[in-house]
Amino acid sequence: ELLPHWKEFAAALEQFTPAINLLPDNCVSFFKLDGVQLNSDAMLLVKEALIGKPFQKLLFANNDNGNNAEDLARGGMSVDAILEVVESNKHLQKLEIRRNQIDSQHIERLCSVVRNYPLVE
Repeated sequence: ELLPHWKEFAAALEQFTPAINLLPDNCVSFFKLDGVQLNSDAMLLVKEALIGKPFQKLLFANNDNGNNAEDLARGGMSVDAILEVVESNKHLQKLEIRRNQIDSQHIERLCSVVRNYPLVE
C-alpha cells in the first residue's frame, strides 16, 4: 500500500508555498505529474495539497483517470481534480494536459477555466 507515502508527499507539498515565494523573479515554479497511478484517496491528497499553491506551470501527462471504476482504481489525476487545482491558482502561466482522456463534459469547463486566465498558454 502506497497511501502512507502519498500522505507524506502531500504533507511536504503543503509546505511549498513559503519556499516558492523565496525564489528569484527569473525562476519558474512548476509541478509535473507524469505517468503516475493514483487511487482515489491518493489523488484527493495530492489535489488538496496543490490547491492554492503558486506554481506558475502545471503539467499533467499520462495520468488518465478515466470514467469507469477500473480506470478510477488505477488512474492518476482526474480532469475535475486538475481543474480544481487550476481554478485555485492565481499565479498560473502555463497549463499542459497531455495524453489524458478529456470527455465532452469537461471540454467546456476546461475552456472556461483557461479563458479566465489571460496569462495561461
